[in-house]
Amino acid sequence: MNKNSTLRWLSLLIVLAILVGCAKPTPTPVPAKPTAAPDQPTAVPAPEEHEKVVLTFIRPGMGDDAMKEVEAQMAPFYEKYPWIELETLIVAPPELGPKLMTAVAGGEPPDLCMIFPSDYLHFARNGHMLDLTPFAEAEGWDWKNYYSESKVDFLTIDGKLYGMSESVEVRGLAYNTDMFDAAGMAYPDDTWTWDDMLAAAQKLTLDTDGDGEIDQWGFGNIHWDYQPWIWAAGAELFNEDFTEVLTDDPKVVEVFQWLADLRFKYKVCPTWEVSQAYPGDGIPFMFQEGLLAMYTTRWVPDVAFFFGRQEDLNYDVAPLPVHPQTGLRIAGSGGILNAVFAATKHPEEAYLVWKWMTTDEGVYARSVGLTGVPMVPNAKNPDDWPMLAGAFRELERPEHAEIFLDALAYTRSTGLPIPNAREFYNAIDPYLDELWLGTMTAAEVAPLIKEAGDAVLQGGEPAKVTQKPTAVPAPEEHEKVVLTYIRPGVGGDAQAETDAQMLAFHEQYPWIDLETLVVAPPELGPKLLTAVAGGEPPDICMVNGSDFLHFARNGQLLDLTPFAEAEGWDWKNYYSPAYVDYLSVEGKLYGMPESIMNKALAYNKDMFDAAGLAYPDDTWTWDDLLEAAKKLTLDTDGDGETDQWGISNRPFDYFPWIWSAGAELLNEDFTEILTDDPKVVEVFQWLADLTHKHKVHPPAEVAEAFPFRQGGVFMMGKAAMHVINYLLVGMIIPKMAPDLNYDVAQFPMHPETGLRGSCSGGPLPAVFAATEHPEEAYLLWRFLSSDAGGYARSVGIGGLPVVPNAKNLDDWPMLTNAMRAVQSPEHIEVFMEALAYDRIVDLPIPNAREFYAAIDPYLDELWLGTMTAAEAAPLIKEAGDAVLQSQD
Repeated sequence: MNKNSTLRWLSLLIVLAILVGCAKPTPTPVPAKPTAAPDQPTAVPAPEEHEKVVLTFIRPGMGDDAMKEVEAQMAPFYEKYPWIELETLIVAPPELGPKLMTAVAGGEPPDLCMIFPSDYLHFARNGHMLDLTPFAEAEGWDWKNYYSESKVDFLTIDGKLYGMSESVEVRGLAYNTDMFDAAGMAYPDDTWTWDDMLAAAQKLTLDTDGDGEIDQWGFGNIHWDYQPWIWAAGAELFNEDFTEVLTDDPKVVEVFQWLADLRFKYKVCPTWEVSQAYPGDGIPFMFQEGLLAMYTTRWVPDVAFFFGRQEDLNYDVAPLPVHPQTGLRIAGSGGILNAVFAATKHPEEAYLVWKWMTTDEGVYARSVGLTGVPMVPNAKNPDDWPMLAGAFRELERPEHAEIFLDALAYTRSTGLPIPNAREFYNAIDPYLDELWLGTMTAAEVAPLIKEAGDAVLQGGEPAKVTQKPTAVPAPEEHEKVVLTYIRPGVGGDAQAETDAQMLAFHEQYPWIDLETLVVAPPELGPKLLTAVAGGEPPDICMVNGSDFLHFARNGQLLDLTPFAEAEGWDWKNYYSPAYVDYLSVEGKLYGMPESIMNKALAYNKDMFDAAGLAYPDDTWTWDDLLEAAKKLTLDTDGDGETDQWGISNRPFDYFPWIWSAGAELLNEDFTEILTDDPKVVEVFQWLADLTHKHKVHPPAEVAEAFPFRQGGVFMMGKAAMHVINYLLVGMIIPKMAPDLNYDVAQFPMHPETGLRGSCSGGPLPAVFAATEHPEEAYLLWRFLSSDAGGYARSVGIGGLPVVPNAKNLDDWPMLTNAMRAVQSPEHIEVFMEALAYDRIVDLPIPNAREFYAAIDPYLDELWLGTMTAAEAAPLIKEAGDAVLQSQD
């Protein structure tokens, strides 16, 4: 459970990224810039006295949404300063720090950036950030009394201004008014203490259906949100110069135990296992679904984004409760800030953009572009931000939204001002996980947290947390071997999955232990590239397909072929031919995935029954799908607006459709994109026509209101069909929509070629050539990527079997038998049948992410209906070819 501010709001996005079924790899540093999507120029010409200035800007986000936000924010700016333009690069949040570090190290930083506090402080203290104080002084702007006092104290260095947040992510106590009314209880108010909150939570924790299991919890707190509770108790987690963790303070230990007791003593808070069955951090989604009476909410993203779109959720907000002894309430605030790099060649213009982005008018423009809901001002006095504060106070829902403005008076930054903040959280999280799981008390974990945390804060290596040893002693003839392992995932879920696999492995090889480091998926590539460049790669890793091929072709992965030959194992006939063809290098085995996440056509049986339509089957073509979708697209409530769509398809899932048409998007050596092929253009237009011509597919703005977007439209009963990823079937629907009456069928055939498409991708296990224990690493690799390991993994993630990656399914008896035993969906075997035509979608190039970043803006125009496929195709080719032809 990484706790830093990057992952706090990223976790839901990570789940979404995993659902793609094909992780887009992280690029090698500083690729050639692709042709940028054209900005929409202002109609006002640049004044003659000003030459055109183009500033580069890097910010975190996920694709088109983030770009739209920037465009909305900058449109009024361009009216004032038409000679200044912004060239924006959007990167996944966990990649932001590595991306900026690489750019600075290479002497090519952007002009401006949005940056996380720890990285900002590191750059500013090392002279890489532009001192903005002289610019503020030149215009007589009293910035210290403009921004929130806590932010000024935290982010200024030697009294100088280098950057500032444009808003704060403050906390409040959200409560379900229906649940309070049903219990006959008064709503929370500003007199509440921790004791009041606990007493109310106990009354509101219920078994509503009488089955002996709690299904309504009184309170929920996100696992990583512990610092504000510590502050309210009058304690600190760190000393003043951030060189020590203060878990030797009894007050800190008491707070940690109180939070754990909410789960295990008072049982008013869902356990980690329960909350992790829901998307993201779990707790906000449980509140949204009416399973929690109260929780400590954030304005962004929870109240502003998610709850605001759910009209049937009756809730309000109150101030956080005060500590019963100290009388303190303190809200935590994290997030990102804007800054200017000192190397900019246009400091005056960069300052103008920076100020626009962090002050009232620009922030108001951003909030309108983001959701139309105002942000919480980052101000000492909210009246300094008349546009934002005025809009905020006019909100009708929640009724008491102003408590978030009031919280500015007691908000503190939770950022950790050290360059290795992520290493710090990685070091202490395994011990906190034990506390949140109830396997250790706070008194037991406190000294372990201090030892591990202090090692990082004082510049050393974090304490190693090894796999819990098996009870079986290592045979005398074997010395203990410890292998290092890096894998993608999000916190405890990924570790639990690895633990489940290793328990089974230890029964066979008790002398082999594993030290596991779990990193966020977008960080995996940079982490491995750094480790290899530094001469310290792990023994074994889970690596994305593109990075795998890069490492294998450069001799950095261990050739596993001799080990397979020594045991007489015919690996080429064991794995799926598509994977063997794609992932073997010069006929040699370097790695292979343990499972695949391929595609099928899901359909809502109730909707088909209501329409009197036969269910999809293996005779269906694209034409059959479209005709059924037209009949299943309905205005069910007669208000003139469609509220049931015939089909939903994720915008990035275009490869299977192209392959089904007998075409290719890329040439054989991945140096050209083939959007000059009329077949490719025809497929793209066919997909766009589902939304804009036939109107059987929900437009983007509708899908964005649902969890998992197009997948959510189907899960929530608003789409009759969905091109579904197996991961949605195996992991998400059973937890989010267990009552969904659906089944799956084969992907429909192209009406002329008779072909069907399916795609899969994602990480695979591999061994680095530098390992000092090749035999043991091979044993572990073989286990992870074969039947027994895949079965153990599926048990570890919820008991649902993974789809085998095999040429002959009889090679995977444990997995295939478990999969065939699954009762819902009835025809789950279509995923196994799809192995016959499944293909890998990962791009075997080092700069794959740049490729997608280059072509996605034009595809976005297509999906939004502002361009035709014929118009977008040459732009996609130009931008894509520029990246493909710049690869190493």
